[in-house]
Amino acid sequence: MAQPMPAACLYQETRVNLDPASPDHLVDILLPAHGSSSFSSRASPKRRRVQTVFDSDETAFTQHNLASESSVHYRPTTKGDAPAPWPRSVLWRVLENGTLLELQGVDLYEESSETEGELLTLRFTFPSPICVGCVAISEIHRNGPSGGVIVFALTQQGELFELTLKNEAFVRTRFLETESTGNTRWCRTFAPSGLNFRSPHRLFAASDAELWISLTDGSLARLSRLTGAGPPWRETFFTEGGWRASMKGFLTWKSQSVRRDDGESLSAKTASSVLTSPDGSHLWTVCLDHTLRAWNIAEGNVTITKDLLDEDREFQKPYPNPISPGATKLFQIIPSKSNEKYTIITFSPAHRQFKFWSVNSINQDGGILDAYPELNLSPPLEDVLQDNVWTIESFHINPPRPRKRSNWELWLLARAGNRTEVVQKTLNLNISGRKFKDEWKRNWSKCHHGFAVTDELRKSLEFPSDSDLALDSDSPAIAERWASFIFHPARFSTPVIVAAFELYASRTSSHSRLGKQTTSSRKALREWAIECVGSHVRVPHDTHGVPSFAEYIKEIQSEWRTLYGVLENLQKQREKAFHLALDPHDDLPRLVMADQLSVIRACCELEIVKLNEEAYLHSGAMANGVIPLERLSDSEQSQFGLILNAARTFRQSVGRNFITRFKSVLVIEILQPTTDSAEDQIDAIYRRSQLGDVVTDEDYDRFIECLKPVGGIEEINDDVFEVFKQLLSEDPTGVQQKRHITTHGARFLVSGAQDTLAMGQEILLDLLFLLIFITMEVEPDDLSRRLHPRKSFNTLASKAKEYWFLGWLTNTPTTLTYEGSGICALQTLFIHEAQNMRSPQELTQMSFLTYWSRAWTFGVDALLYNELSVHVMTVLLTSGESKLALDFLKFMPWSPWTMYLRGRLYLFTRDFEQAVSYFKQAAADLAANFHVTQYDKGPLLRPDERRYFNEGKAAYYHHVMALFEEAKATTFVADFAELALVSLDEENPKDVDLRKHLLSRLSSACLGTSQFMRAFDAIEKLPNDALRKSLLRTLLERINSTSQTSTLLSLDFPPDLAEQADEYLSVFCRSRTATQRGDHTTIAPHKLLYAWRIRQNNYRGAAVGLWERIQRIRLEQREGLRGADIDEEVGESYLALINCLCLVDESMAWMLVHPITSLQEGVPPSEKLGKRMVVTLQDVRREWQEELDRMADLAAGRVPLGLEGMDLDTRGANGMGAYRGNMPNQVGAMEVDVFSG
Repeated sequence: MAQPMPAACLYQETRVNLDPASPDHLVDILLPAHGSSSFSSRASPKRRRVQTVFDSDETAFTQHNLASESSVHYRPTTKGDAPAPWPRSVLWRVLENGTLLELQGVDLYEESSETEGELLTLRFTFPSPICVGCVAISEIHRNGPSGGVIVFALTQQGELFELTLKNEAFVRTRFLETESTGNTRWCRTFAPSGLNFRSPHRLFAASDAELWISLTDGSLARLSRLTGAGPPWRETFFTEGGWRASMKGFLTWKSQSVRRDDGESLSAKTASSVLTSPDGSHLWTVCLDHTLRAWNIAEGNVTITKDLLDEDREFQKPYPNPISPGATKLFQIIPSKSNEKYTIITFSPAHRQFKFWSVNSINQDGGILDAYPELNLSPPLEDVLQDNVWTIESFHINPPRPRKRSNWELWLLARAGNRTEVVQKTLNLNISGRKFKDEWKRNWSKCHHGFAVTDELRKSLEFPSDSDLALDSDSPAIAERWASFIFHPARFSTPVIVAAFELYASRTSSHSRLGKQTTSSRKALREWAIECVGSHVRVPHDTHGVPSFAEYIKEIQSEWRTLYGVLENLQKQREKAFHLALDPHDDLPRLVMADQLSVIRACCELEIVKLNEEAYLHSGAMANGVIPLERLSDSEQSQFGLILNAARTFRQSVGRNFITRFKSVLVIEILQPTTDSAEDQIDAIYRRSQLGDVVTDEDYDRFIECLKPVGGIEEINDDVFEVFKQLLSEDPTGVQQKRHITTHGARFLVSGAQDTLAMGQEILLDLLFLLIFITMEVEPDDLSRRLHPRKSFNTLASKAKEYWFLGWLTNTPTTLTYEGSGICALQTLFIHEAQNMRSPQELTQMSFLTYWSRAWTFGVDALLYNELSVHVMTVLLTSGESKLALDFLKFMPWSPWTMYLRGRLYLFTRDFEQAVSYFKQAAADLAANFHVTQYDKGPLLRPDERRYFNEGKAAYYHHVMALFEEAKATTFVADFAELALVSLDEENPKDVDLRKHLLSRLSSACLGTSQFMRAFDAIEKLPNDALRKSLLRTLLERINSTSQTSTLLSLDFPPDLAEQADEYLSVFCRSRTATQRGDHTTIAPHKLLYAWRIRQNNYRGAAVGLWERIQRIRLEQREGLRGADIDEEVGESYLALINCLCLVDESMAWMLVHPITSLQEGVPPSEKLGKRMVVTLQDVRREWQEELDRMADLAAGRVPLGLEGMDLDTRGANGMGAYRGNMPNQVGAMEVDVFSG
């Protein structure tokens, strides 16, 4: 039996999350119960503050996040000058066991630039659960053009809620609150009397003034809006056979019932789908008994009853295979120019067949005919789904559009087990029955799910599989790898991550639970996750008690795999498909899922080649037209899929572990700056990855076998790689258009970019693997003469570099904005570029979205790679994202400006040595002939900082000095201040102020780091002004505080500085008492002054200091600050004083001094000093002799008496007399080590 032909994959899903962009975009309103005053203080609709819900079990997660019902309502477009409705696409979801209805606009963009703001998510909490299938939306048409929508919902209490939502309600958070206080009630309720004894099955809105309710007993209820006082709706019931049949059927219908999932019994005649005819005269229904019925609305009776397959049968008998009550979309009406003529397409779930009905005049016999009575129009989905058991969940028929599409389109949502597929078929209804039969079986195409679904994620190289343990040899690397995968931007929503971690923590009995602070951002949640998983694992020990780190790594991997299993299970529930919604205006399909929404777009040429690799293997596929690849119809391009399939098969044959290592080597070799040739790079990659050791002969033979359909390995040449390079790009073309990008549109672009880049990186990896292997392993004579490895390698390497760079931007989360589902760097930095992009006019919406996503991904602002990478680094630096910037360094090119940026980065991370190196390397180029405005296009430099560039090295180093000063790196401030000073032109008068400023910064920095010699040199060069004096004083204070007396004495002071230093030291010494002798880190003030004056050969000045010290010692004793043990200090001071005066000429051996009369606080300085007097060497010797005599008398016990002003204490503590009194020249002791200075 021949192998079934795979369907062509011509479309791709782009999935986006539905969680709001920020809490401010969520409006939560509690609706009042029916019967209460809609605007009373207690029962009016009230906005509630949204509270974060932590789902601790799977049931809670399902209730809070997974919809039980969902669909998209497409609003009609306007004509002329009428404003377009906004939003046009409204997604509604039923949550919280039917008690919560959520609505949000899911438009990707708005053509008008007058949009008020971002679209909101509206959440309405009902007092009782909504009935299944009883939500309907209609436009507001009562007052002219649509200005909003009306949402109708039937609850299990039989209450009809009517929510009138104007356009402003979707963009203004307080709009509904202000509306509820005015004259217009946006929330109304009504209790249909017919629902008191009947149950609703489906609710349909024909318009804002007409509703239809399908009841479980097989009848229909029509609600017609009334105006004026009284009830708002008129109820009319439609029962087949009239009231008599209704009463009879009420007693007997349960014998022909169908049981619903909730246990409710339904009549077989219950309508599951309801639509009105284009002229509004009839109501068409498809009932559970497999019939199509037409109701005359005016007369209230059934005019036509048809079996869905047009079989002759007795409709009063039960049908053996009734339709499931859960089926919703069972038929569609296609109007024509004449309201009386239209087409009805029905689908029979039991027989899986379509019928096309032509309706001419419904009131005449033969008014409805089977258009293809002889054909079995059952879709051949066995080949598409590769499964014989399948069903169709929903379908849509697109009629032809003038100037857009000449054929019909059929879109199906098919299900086979847990797997769903979106399938498309192009139809030509103008051909005969036999041709239509052949056409029906051919050219079915399917839609790829994208690379973000759970099944595809496990196949990606990013997934941390067990084979990667050899590469991640420590637990932090494994944890970081898993965290990066799970917290990948837009991959998993924050609620599902929170729920997964809560479930994991509860199952593992972890005491680390989530809190509000943890879930405040994805960044905090990521840190908590790593800590939580790591804390659960303990290092195992072997039988000898030795820690087994290899087993520890395996347990860490096992824990993360367990956690991901929980997350994956929840994610699969979010991916459950509900409904296929088709925009009738743009022909754009959307797949509605439990907690996601997928936009279906057309595949680009590269995606067609990649996704149809298996289809290319079937011989004759192109010739038989099974795969409609019009864009790749010529024989040369049709071989690309086969070559790509061969390359992928070859690469996968060597195993995942090797490919991961090969990719890491490839990235390093291609991204790092090098002067090596392409041949050298190929050789380096081959050797470092050990490629030749892993490819077996069987692998190579299998590869050659895969290339046979294209002519063998000789057909691989430069042209093949050049074509793939073109397919991997998308250049902006067409006319520039302004669009307002919504949050949903931004997520679509990012998800599309992630899918595009993931596929492109895989293709480039396959091609590079192939090229490197055949270059190094295959004999040149066996290769094509048109293959030049150097050229082809450079072609692929340049494109790989671009893809890895863009992939980093899409895979890297940022904290620059509110994170929601995770914001990637590409969106943060460049989403605004998508608003003014050029686009072709002739594209369909599905093709346009593909172009839009790819052109935005590859052509952001048409920047070159180097310029773009510089811009990204600039933004990361200004945003303080140092960790991301360090990771981004591998993409940075080498230029003077990028070296400066590297210096700024390392300065921010406080790696000062690296920063200094890069700043110095960039100095020569940035200081001259450099226009900074051409490079600094971001907010990195302030306007006042830009003037330091292109103005010489002095200005540049001045700027760098200021940067280090802001970073409080004082040592490097001094270094760059000196570099700036060296670069200054001393003869240029314009540099005087700059020189002074640099000298002051240099001296301050040196003082801060105790580099006193450098500080003194800088101070010495300053002009003699207040700044110089202040810095000199700081220098002397720092020297004293650090006990660097030897440094002070080694400085060569010029006369003016010496005078200022002497003045300061003298004042400093006088301001301290004689008891302050210094501690282990400082020197006594009098010692410092004495050493300084001796070093300056100022012996008389040193003598004055000693004489003043003797004065202070005596006064301190008299005032009780010192005890009696002062003789030694006084004696040493006298000896030093005499020595100092002996060192000068005898004629100069005198001092002019002020006697000190008081040390008390609060006494004015002028009153502390006596009259100036001259003290000679002879006076000092006489005083010293008197002091010696006094000490000798005391030692002998001879106490002088009768001295005026003296007190006598005949016996001291040591048994000897102690002397206290007032003497005009009291002296004290000096420590001996003062002479050592």
